[in-house]
Amino acid sequence: MRIPIREQLALLILLSALISLMVISVATWITNHSFVLSQRSERLTLTASLKAAQLSSNLNIMQTSANFVSSRVLIQSALMRYYQGNNTAANWVRAQADMAAAISGGGSLGQSLLLQTQVYPRDPSGPAGPWSLLNVTSSDFNNTLELPLQDSDGAQVHLGDSSGLGYPPELYPNLTYLGNSSSNGYQAGYNGRILSADNPDLFLGPWVVDDSLSLVSLTMPVINNTSAADVLGWLTVLMDAKLISNVLSNTDGLGETGQTLLLGPANTTNSFSRASVKPSSSKAKPDPEVRYVLPLPSGDKERHPDHVYGTANAAFSASQSPAIQEALTRNAS
Repeated sequence: MRIPIREQLALLILLSALISLMVISVATWITNHSFVLSQRSERLTLTASLKAAQLSSNLNIMQTSANFVSSRVLIQSALMRYYQGNNTAANWVRAQADMAAAISGGGSLGQSLLLQTQVYPRDPSGPAGPWSLLNVTSSDFNNTLELPLQDSDGAQVHLGDSSGLGYPPELYPNLTYLGNSSSNGYQAGYNGRILSADNPDLFLGPWVVDDSLSLVSLTMPVINNTSAADVLGWLTVLMDAKLISNVLSNTDGLGETGQTLLLGPANTTNSFSRASVKPSSSKAKPDPEVRYVLPLPSGDKERHPDHVYGTANAAFSASQSPAIQEALTRNAS
């Protein structure tokens, strides 16, 4: 069967038009697809930068709030009298009341974060040895906030309980006193981290209480208000971690399915060692152990079954996530 020349010409023109449209459509799709992905990537990069800046700002608020407590005059005066041999209850009465006033109530955002404090001596040579000198729990939470702990009798532990567990061991470092150095003054150590007047802060946690509350602690030197090099003691401040969790739970700028994940080193001091992020070989990529700073919501159980609330939130190698390893590589370069 022969096809008339007119139909052949029509089919040829139609085929040519379809091929032209297909070429234009594919080129347009590739261009638009690349543009959309580029715009989405830029938006997520901007959102990540803003969240990182917000986290940094919130951590500064927490640090400032703890510094506010360490600079209280009555507390410093009590510490000075302690080093003169006065460890009587009368020596600490006014300091105890002053500390309670500093961490109770919601006079400011920073103050509302403060839950509990312990003050330690600068070295173990005083009357109390290495043990804490002053323990205070906010009146807003004392013996009312349940902790995920039980005492030796199986009773539920509350924040501030006298059993000892009322001051969560996970958030109070067992300091090693390193003495008084002529160059650095009094120092203390914890799991390889050195605290001094020049290297002041140790951040522990977050420690998960439940799916809506996590706690952190900040340990720092109590520095004499009249001498920047004179360490009077060590202060640990227990705080609500909501300024961290609020940033992670906020989905602004992430679209319908976006999520903010915060990862950190899998150690108690929340610090990457230099060797772990800068391998000796220039060709090697950093591969430290990392962990999710806060467990993921229960809705992520299918994707991350070992890292949601209620699980151990186990650590893993950075190499298991190319994005994490790439970020560490760029930061180390």
